Amino acid sequence: MRISTSQIFDQNLTAMLNQQSDLSKTQLQVSTGKKILNPSDDPAASVQILNLQREFSLSEQYIANATKAENKQVIEEGVLQSATDMLQRIRELAVQGLNASNTQSDKKAIATEIQQLNEQLLALANTRDSNGDYLFSGFQSNTQPYQTLVGDYQGDEGQRNIKIGAGVFIESNDPGNQVFEAPLISTTMTTTLAPVVTDALGVTSTATLSVDSYTGGANTFSAVSFTYDLANNEYTITDGTTTEVVSYATPPLNIDLATLNPAFPPATVTLAGTPDDTDRFTIANGTGTGQLSVNDITGVSETFPQISFTFNDAVVGPPAIAANYVISDSNGNTASVDYSDGMTVNLSSLNPDFPRLEINLSGSPADGDVLTIEKNVTEPSQTLFKTINNFANALINNAVGANDSPNNGDFLTNLSAALTNIVDTRAKVGGRLNAIEQQNQINDGLSFNMEKTLSELQDLDYAEAISRLSLQTTGLQAAQQSFVRVQGLSLFNFL
Repeated sequence: MRISTSQIFDQNLTAMLNQQSDLSKTQLQVSTGKKILNPSDDPAASVQILNLQREFSLSEQYIANATKAENKQVIEEGVLQSATDMLQRIRELAVQGLNASNTQSDKKAIATEIQQLNEQLLALANTRDSNGDYLFSGFQSNTQPYQTLVGDYQGDEGQRNIKIGAGVFIESNDPGNQVFEAPLISTTMTTTLAPVVTDALGVTSTATLSVDSYTGGANTFSAVSFTYDLANNEYTITDGTTTEVVSYATPPLNIDLATLNPAFPPATVTLAGTPDDTDRFTIANGTGTGQLSVNDITGVSETFPQISFTFNDAVVGPPAIAANYVISDSNGNTASVDYSDGMTVNLSSLNPDFPRLEINLSGSPADGDVLTIEKNVTEPSQTLFKTINNFANALINNAVGANDSPNNGDFLTNLSAALTNIVDTRAKVGGRLNAIEQQNQINDGLSFNMEKTLSELQDLDYAEAISRLSLQTTGLQAAQQSFVRVQGLSLFNFL
C-alpha cells in the first residue's frame, strides 16, 4: 500500500483536531462542573435531569409556601394568645363586678378597665400580617373586619389555602366571624295573664263560656263581647270595632278568635249550654299581678327548656284546695307548690330533673295566669366586642342584677362561649403548625434525595476529568511533536 505525503498530512491533522475537540470538551466540563454539556451527550440522562429539575423547583416552592403559611400561623397564634389572656382578665373583672357588695363607684371603675381591654381586643381582631393583609377578613384581605365595638363583621367566610406539598394544602387564616362571634345565651321571663270572663245571663240560661287558651302574654287587647240572638240562634262577637257573627246550631261551639278575625286576641274559647236571648259574655284583659324573678343564675351555665308556672286559685271546698302553682317543662317534668306571696322556690329540690335554679314568686296572680322562664340561645351570633361593651355599660348603669339577662350571670356564660371559640381556633392553628413542620421534613427529605440524584446524573467527577484532561493534553502534545518530525520526511531532502 502506498502512502502519499498528503495522506500523512491529512491523517495527522484530523487526529490533532479530534484530540483538540476532546480536550476542549473536557476543559468545558471542568469549568462548568457538569459532565453533560448538551442533551446529545446522554439523551436519557438529559430527560431525567429536566424532570428532576422541575420537581426540585416545585419542592423549593413548597418550602417557600410552607414558610409563608407558618409565618401567618405564628402571627395568628400570638394574636389568639393575647386575646385569651385579655378575656381571662375580663372574666375576673366580671366576676368581681357581679358581686353585690360593690359600690356603684367600684362598678364604674371595673367597667372602665373592661372597656379598655375590649378596645385592645378589637385592635387584635384587626391585626395585619407581614404583607399588610388583614388576618381575620377571609378573602377580603384589604377590608378591616371590625370597624367599631358594636359594628358587624365586614369580611367574608373565605379561608385561604396554601399548597405546601404535592396534594397538601394548609389553611392560612380564619374568618373573624368564626373566631370572635358566638350565639348569645339569655334568660327570658314572660307573663301570660288569663283573660277575665264576665257574664250577663237570663234566669233560665245555662250558657257557659270558657277560655281554653290564650297566647297573648301580658299584652292588652280590646274587650270582646259575645251576645246571643235567640231568633237566629247565633252569637255576635265584637270588640267595638270589628264584628263577626257565628251560628250556634251545634253546641258546644269551639272558636279560635284570631283565626275568626286577626283583630281579635289570640285566644280559643268554648261556648256551651242553652243560652237565653240577649245573654252576654265579655272577655277582658287579665288582672293578675303575679311576678317571677331570679335569685341567682350564675350556677346555671347550660340552657334549659321553657318552664311554665300555671296558677290555680284557691278552692273553698269541699275539699278545700290551697292556691298553688303547677310547674312543668317541655320534657314532661312536673311539680306543684302551694303559693304564698314572696316565696322562694328551688326548682331542683322540687324535681331533680329541673335546673338548679332559685326563683321568687310574688304578687297576686289570677286563676289561669302562666309565668314562664327559659334559658336559650339567641341567633344570629353576636360579636364578643358588643357583648362585652353591653356588659360594661350595664355595670355603669347598675343593671347587672339577677333578672338583668344577659348582663347578669349569663354574661359569664357568653364570655366562656367566646373564649371557647378562641381556644378552639388556637388548637386548629397549633395543628396546622404541626402539619407544616411535618411537611417541611418531608419536603426537605425529597429535596435532598432529588438533589443527590441530580448530582449523580449531571455533576462531574473532577478526579476522573482532570486525569483525563492531563492525558488528553499529553496526547495532543505528542501528536503535534510527531507531526513536526513526520512533515520533514520528504524525498527531496535526500537528493
